[in-house]
Amino acid sequence: MPHLQVSQIKALQIQMLAAMLWTNVLLAQPAGLRPGSLAPDFRLKSVTGETYSLYAQKGKKGFIVVFISTQCPVSNAYNARFIKLAELAKENMMEFIAINSNVTEPFEEVQLHAREKGFTFPVLKDENNRACNAFGASVTPEAFLLDANFKLIYRGRIDDNQREERVVSKDLEEAIAAYLAGRPPLMPVTTARGCTIKRAE
Repeated sequence: MPHLQVSQIKALQIQMLAAMLWTNVLLAQPAGLRPGSLAPDFRLKSVTGETYSLYAQKGKKGFIVVFISTQCPVSNAYNARFIKLAELAKENMMEFIAINSNVTEPFEEVQLHAREKGFTFPVLKDENNRACNAFGASVTPEAFLLDANFKLIYRGRIDDNQREERVVSKDLEEAIAAYLAGRPPLMPVTTARGCTIKRAE
């Protein structure tokens, strides 16, 4: 077997290191939807009492799906920002959708919360956790940006601080701006931090 030159050995070492790093990146990605994958349809009960289907909204320029909570202090810290994001979505012919998947927060509580907070965008109850399981959502708030064909563009946090006055990086808004400009986001996946979604056992 011929001896490998030092340069060849170094090249092999670099390739092995790159492969290990790429594997770690893949393992670090959250479960569920990944950038470029198709979001599944869902049919959930809205706080208005109507059944809301994601795919029935075909024709919009894009979709912002955020998993929220009535009781989580982190999610509630974003209530005003949810309204602003819904306005931003409407201005750009997009749809902002909030989903509550917590089994500890009944439909009536979700209705009352939406009314008290002045939410005029669709607020849906995910009674059986099908939506949060399909999307791979784990905390509230956690955001998913979809294009007009329901493919995932971005998932993760809304921004980097639950205190709005301390926000430095507006990750979701930056992803929206990139999408509207025809560019992929610089960071298509970030880590959302908040309260764990309470699933049915």
